[in-house]
Amino acid sequence: MRLVRDEPIRSIGMADAKVTELLDQLDAQEPQGGRAVNGKRRNDRFPFRHFCTRLSVLHPGGGRGDFLIPTRDISETGISILHGGYLHLGTDCTLELPALWSANINVDGAIVRCDHVMGVIHQIAVMFYNKIDPTHFVDNPLNETVAVTIGPIDAPNVAGSLLYVDDLACEARLLEYHLRTTSLKLVHAPTIAFASEAIQSQSFDIIVCDMNLTGIDGEGAIRSLRMSGFKGPIIALCGEWTRHKLTAAREAGALAVLPKPYDPTKLVTNIADLLQAAGCAENGAPIFSQFEQDDETRALVRAFIAEANELASQLRESINGQDVETARRLCVTLKEAGGGYGFHALFDAGCAATIALDASCSVTESRQDLRRVAEICGRLKIRG
Repeated sequence: MRLVRDEPIRSIGMADAKVTELLDQLDAQEPQGGRAVNGKRRNDRFPFRHFCTRLSVLHPGGGRGDFLIPTRDISETGISILHGGYLHLGTDCTLELPALWSANINVDGAIVRCDHVMGVIHQIAVMFYNKIDPTHFVDNPLNETVAVTIGPIDAPNVAGSLLYVDDLACEARLLEYHLRTTSLKLVHAPTIAFASEAIQSQSFDIIVCDMNLTGIDGEGAIRSLRMSGFKGPIIALCGEWTRHKLTAAREAGALAVLPKPYDPTKLVTNIADLLQAAGCAENGAPIFSQFEQDDETRALVRAFIAEANELASQLRESINGQDVETARRLCVTLKEAGGGYGFHALFDAGCAATIALDASCSVTESRQDLRRVAEICGRLKIRG
C-alpha cells in the first residue's frame, strides 16, 4: 500500500547545521559546482544555500514526488542541489526557488547529473529548460560595487500614496529625495502606532517598511500593518540579508524584500510593478469610459460621473459613520452602474469592497476597499 502525502517530505534527515558542514566540505573540495568541470563552464555559478527548497520530480515510471531539499549553488542555466536518493538522468522536475524581490518562482528543468556523496545523499545537477536571471535570486552575484543612484529617476507615471515606516526621519528624507521625479505622495510613519493610525485615517496604495524598527522586529511590524487592515502591497527593506529574515518577512505579509541600503531604481521598479499588479497603477490619473463613443454617449457618461461623485460623498459619510448597510448599498450601486457605463475600474473596486464588507461586517476592516471606491469616482472623466 502506497502512502499519499499532501505535504512534501524533507529529503535529507539532517539538521541545517550538519547540512551546512556538508556543503562547506563540498565547497572546499571543489568550489561551486561539484565535479571539476569549471574549465568547461560558460556560466558563472553563485552560492545559493537554502535548506527547504521545494522540489517536484516527475518519475520516469509515473507518479510525482515532492521533497524539501537543500540547494548549493545556481547559475543562469542550472542549479546544484542535495537529495536523499538517486534520481535518473533526464527526469523532469520543478524547483520552487526563493526570489529576492518577489514571491517564490517555479523553474522547470531536468536532472543531468547525480553523484553519490555519502550514505543516501547525492549531489544533483539540474539544467533549466529556460535561462534565469541570477540577480533575481542572488544579491549582487558578481560582488560588484553597487553604485547607488543619486540622480533623478525618470518615472513620472509611477503614482500613488506611499506610507514609509522607519523610525529615522533622515531615511524618510532620503527616500523622498529619490522619489522626487515620480508622482508618489509619501507619508512618513516613525512608529508602528503612527502607521496604524494613518492606515485608519487615510488611504494608501503601498507601504515600504524598514525591518529594523525600535521596539518591534520587522516581521512583527509587517503583521501589525496587516492587522490594521492594510491589504495592499508591502515592501520590506532589510539590512540583515539572511535566509531567516527573508523568509520571515514574506511569511508576515511582505510581497517583496529588498536589501538596505537599497538601489533607488530597483525600489521604484518594484513599487511600480506592485502597484500595477494591485490595480493601482497611475493612481490619480483620469479613468475613461469604454462606453463613450460619440456626443450622445458622452452626455450620458457626463451625467453619470456627476451622480457617481455624489454617491462617493455619501459613501465617505457612511465610512465616517461606520454605517455598514449604507456603505454596502452604495458600493453595489456604483459597481453595477460603473460597469454599465464602461468604467471597469469602478466595477472591480465595487466588487472588492462588497466582498470585504460581506466577509467582515465591519466598515473599519473594509476601510481601504471602501475608500478605493470613493477615490476612483473622483478620477472618472470624459474624453471630450
